[in-house]
Amino acid sequence: MSIRTGYSLVIIILHWLMAVMILVLFPLGIWMTSLDYYASYYRAAFLWHESIGMLVLALLPVRFVWRLFTASPNLKNELPRWQYLAAKTAHWLFYILIAVVCISGYLISTAEGQSVSIWNVFKVPALASFEAGFADQAGVWHWYAAWILIALVGIHTLAALYHHFILRDNVLLHIIKGGQHEK
Repeated sequence: MSIRTGYSLVIIILHWLMAVMILVLFPLGIWMTSLDYYASYYRAAFLWHESIGMLVLALLPVRFVWRLFTASPNLKNELPRWQYLAAKTAHWLFYILIAVVCISGYLISTAEGQSVSIWNVFKVPALASFEAGFADQAGVWHWYAAWILIALVGIHTLAALYHHFILRDNVLLHIIKGGQHEK
């Protein structure tokens, strides 16, 4: 039986790609909501926010399925039980929160039956048209889930840095360098 000492290259690429996109989406979302409809960057901000958000939504199930069917490092023996459980819980919360943010964002954009343009190259169609006020309700979910997600990202980052610089263990290296299987 072999044990993986780090994450696969696919997981590492998906992790960092999605992390960068989320770290771009959050301030972009804050900025674009402050823009007036007639501001010169208004349409561009929404186009980029929706396009990157839809890319995150498309990558999320790929990442989830890939993670389910590939070996990952067994941190049970490297971490105290509470840290191991906290890390597992945080990772599941990431999947849930990213899904809530992306789906609610899609529903905001398509609530009136309009498709979402992806960088003006192609369109993701609306699945349905909803009653007045639905986009506002989806917006509330989007807003709060995004803030919770970014707070979790902050905690996750601080925990990784704590492990790397204070505890000087290999936890952060698993997602940076990956690893091979050991017997």
